[in-house]
Amino acid sequence: MVYKLRIIELCIFFAGALAAVSAASEQEIPTNPLKGIDCIAVRLAIEDMSRTFDKKYPDGPKLLAELDRFEKRLKRLEKSSDENVSAAFVEQFEAFKGKALLDNPLLDFEKLLLIKRKPDGDPRRWDAPDRGLGEFIGLPRQSSWSLPRIVNPLIWENQICALSGLNPDGKLEVIYEPETKRLVSDIDLHFDGDRILFSMPDGKTIWQVFEVGIDGGGLKQLTSSPEGDVHNYDSCYL
Repeated sequence: MVYKLRIIELCIFFAGALAAVSAASEQEIPTNPLKGIDCIAVRLAIEDMSRTFDKKYPDGPKLLAELDRFEKRLKRLEKSSDENVSAAFVEQFEAFKGKALLDNPLLDFEKLLLIKRKPDGDPRRWDAPDRGLGEFIGLPRQSSWSLPRIVNPLIWENQICALSGLNPDGKLEVIYEPETKRLVSDIDLHFDGDRILFSMPDGKTIWQVFEVGIDGGGLKQLTSSPEGDVHNYDSCYL
């Protein structure tokens, strides 16, 4: 079956790991579930998609009317102390928000290419936000031109995956997983959609560019560093 395949690099946080770190910390995180509700942002998104796509986003008016009802309920709940009712409201709102945003006509593909990665620690405990969250999620702190700003590349559990279905019931298929804990980054899908470039440290912790088939086969290293001090990364097809 022919399908469209788009690329995005995602770092998917494992709830279990975060929960364990959170439990071990003395700092308390606010638990009011209503704090995360942002009706304004959702309204702006729906209005923008309605203007931009018109008939391709036909449920826009109906979704805005439903959002009005959510906002009225939210105002009442903010004066209440019933945590069970608040939790139920948040669950309903998140389902509504997910439908409204995933109905975006630009999301017209069947599979999503991504990197699934376990974070290193809990970014909610980070005390230097001006330096970003790179060391927690495996991204450069500032930019990839400075290797000292890149996180330790040998501590990561990550996989190149394909997600079928952009919804909670979507199925995740593993395409490639390193045999050891090595950071996988810079994925780039070939124009033919049959193979992927990515950057990863080799056995000597030197960054190299690799290629693997979309089915997970045919892994090969495309670059080398004879002198031992040249890194190759930011992989891309030209």
